[in-house]
Amino acid sequence: MKNPFDHDAIESMGLRGLGDAPIETLAAYVYYAESIIEPQISSIDADLPIHDRLLEATLILFDTMLPDKAAIKRISPDMLSSPCIVKDFVPLAHGFFTRLFCQLSLAPNDFASKARLHMYTAYFNHWLHIWLSDETPDQSDTMAAIDQDLNQLREWKEWIMNAVPLNF
Repeated sequence: MKNPFDHDAIESMGLRGLGDAPIETLAAYVYYAESIIEPQISSIDADLPIHDRLLEATLILFDTMLPDKAAIKRISPDMLSSPCIVKDFVPLAHGFFTRLFCQLSLAPNDFASKARLHMYTAYFNHWLHIWLSDETPDQSDTMAAIDQDLNQLREWKEWIMNAVPLNF
């Protein structure tokens, strides 16, 4: 699959931001990234703790997006701030992360797993903004934020499991 952001696509299309990008271009990029990471995600050991699987998968995704960081940075200011973007992009991202979770054997089939998926999706937007501004050569600021938030995500899941009666 061809990368829709190749050859300075954002600049050549004259896009000022994400709001100008056709949803087809964004969808093509999501599916492009998914096709690149799929074999790498499949190789993640299913016996690893959930935190480690999610950390490894997230780092794989950011590594895959690294060549397109400038283009993503150029269009990202509108991310989740425009109703038109939210209408199209959020379901696209939700589908992507649902497939990612299934591939990691974390299928959102119960309440706590669904909550983890939604929290991961929200955290990913936060990580994306950190990643776009991370100038460290090894992306250590991004890795630290991901690790910290994944620990918090584990705490949220434990809280949900203890706070919500699962026999309703």
